[in-house]
Amino acid sequence: MEPINIKELAKGITDNLTGKELFDESELNSDLISAKLEYDKKYDKPINLLQIIEENKVVKDVLTSNNISTTIGGAKSKKTFFATMVISSLLGCKDFGMIGNLQGLNVVLFDTEQSFYHVQKIAYRINKLLGKLNNVEIYALRQYSPEKRMAIVEYYLDKNKGKYSFIIIDGVVDLLYDFNDLKESKTVSSKLLEWSAVYNCHINSILHTNKDQNYARGHLGSELMNKSETVFRINKEDDNSSKVICEMSRNMGFNEFTFHIDKGLPKRMDLPSGFYNNSPENREPLEKLINNDEGLINNKSFSEESNIPF
Repeated sequence: MEPINIKELAKGITDNLTGKELFDESELNSDLISAKLEYDKKYDKPINLLQIIEENKVVKDVLTSNNISTTIGGAKSKKTFFATMVISSLLGCKDFGMIGNLQGLNVVLFDTEQSFYHVQKIAYRINKLLGKLNNVEIYALRQYSPEKRMAIVEYYLDKNKGKYSFIIIDGVVDLLYDFNDLKESKTVSSKLLEWSAVYNCHINSILHTNKDQNYARGHLGSELMNKSETVFRINKEDDNSSKVICEMSRNMGFNEFTFHIDKGLPKRMDLPSGFYNNSPENREPLEKLINNDEGLINNKSFSEESNIPF
């Protein structure tokens, strides 16, 4: 006799149930009361977590709390470099014409695609831009299954509630098995919305475009773009530079701008005139550090055993 697959059995039962049968009536009634809009109540405006400065000192709201956003782009379009710009700006870097407001909390990056070696390069770049790695946590989830990655992210968010205000998931497609499966895509997008609301944070997801590079990949891409506060499109201009475009936004949107890679670090090419540029001479120098061929930090006193290169 073959062993009974309890998970498959449970799935078969629940798939045949209606929504009303799945949930207790008292729970549904409570949720309905909570969801009802109160006309006379003053609801709090979402907190601005990332703004972009444009010409004439115009400040555009881009990303706020209790919301999600999506970054899309073709392969090797430098989406992760743009994520480095966002993280560094959130942590106080003034190089990119963006203002971050973490409210003293953490920014957390979950990378689902790269090895620890390549994920560590992101930390190198942030450290090079800021001279420190305070208030940032980075996790490499490449080695896990999609459902395990999803569970790990949710576990982190629940365990550390109140300690972070901005989450980036680089490779959100790896939280599910089939990005063209409507149910799986709905589940992931709904989870992101739930997490952003329950844990009072902003969640940015990074996703490839399809082969013609016109749309975000599959049903998942469509779902995320429809639900996002802002969608960033990263277009590769040449091997060394990319353009950041506001594909859509619930706010005012922002003017496109270009960045290129200079000695392994992103550098915005068209900062607003008169905007403060955090030039190297205005930074506290990083002692005993040299640049390797990628512009990343290489500390000569680094111990291979300790594996802490900064």
